[in-house]
Amino acid sequence: MNAFRLAAVALPISAMLLAAEPAQLTVHVDRNGPAISPTLYGIFFEEINRAGDGGIYAEMLENRSFEDHKDKPVCWTRIGGADLSLDRSQPINPRNPTALKVVLENGGGISNAGFKGVGLAIRKGAAYRLSLYARAEGLEGPLMARLQNRDGKTLGEQAIKDIGAAWKKFEIELTAADEDLAGKLALEAAGKGTIWFDMVSLFPKETWKGHGMRVDLAEMIAGMKPSF
Repeated sequence: MNAFRLAAVALPISAMLLAAEPAQLTVHVDRNGPAISPTLYGIFFEEINRAGDGGIYAEMLENRSFEDHKDKPVCWTRIGGADLSLDRSQPINPRNPTALKVVLENGGGISNAGFKGVGLAIRKGAAYRLSLYARAEGLEGPLMARLQNRDGKTLGEQAIKDIGAAWKKFEIELTAADEDLAGKLALEAAGKGTIWFDMVSLFPKETWKGHGMRVDLAEMIAGMKPSF
């Protein structure tokens, strides 16, 4: 037993003495080391934590097809007295079954402030492409598409006319007269009627090399000069 205790004390002391000895490092500058593959380091992309939607992909609107929640039009806010509900009675196609139904009694509409509701980064002088599918019943007057700042001031607008009873795709371009990094998109009508929306998209006209990616993030990644 005493011998065991002595060994138990001696071993840690020996380890401490060995650890205290100075280390030696020899560098052979005249020799080549192992070859390193030129494709060892690159950029890895995975669609998690908004890396794609809400990240490098330049689409500015969240829940643009109204499929993110089965009961509520999440990310969309009513304007005025508009009544909002999800409708699956007349879909664009079976694989995209949900539309947003907006009932107006005395004007109103909907707005979207982008991913997580933090606001759209609207740049002064920049152009934005808005596309959407819409149909309507009893709609009085045109639908106004507006870029707005955080306080609701209009930074750019265009009218969308001739919305009929059948689904139709509309495409317009909005140019911002001022800048706000917490802006929003508003779709409003002044009169009475019912409008259905689907596949609403807002995209900056300028994307990285025309490939649909945000210029700032894509240029940052390209500046790293990854091998893949």
